[in-house]
Amino acid sequence: MTDEDYARKLDEADRVMNDPNVPMQPALIWRLLVEISEHESQACTKARAPNPDLALAQNTLCTGGAHR
Repeated sequence: MTDEDYARKLDEADRVMNDPNVPMQPALIWRLLVEISEHESQACTKARAPNPDLALAQNTLCTGGAHR
């Protein structure tokens, strides 16, 4: 997924979940969230630093603050 595709999916997820004029579509919301999550997971995997000093900071960023 390109960065443009990712941005479009984020915008669509925001619209579908927050626009009161859009009917609730649970299947679409879940599909978008899965695709967004997969993209973010892949981005974190690619961004892992070989430098151990940077590993903790990257792990924190890629896990939303949780330490593994």
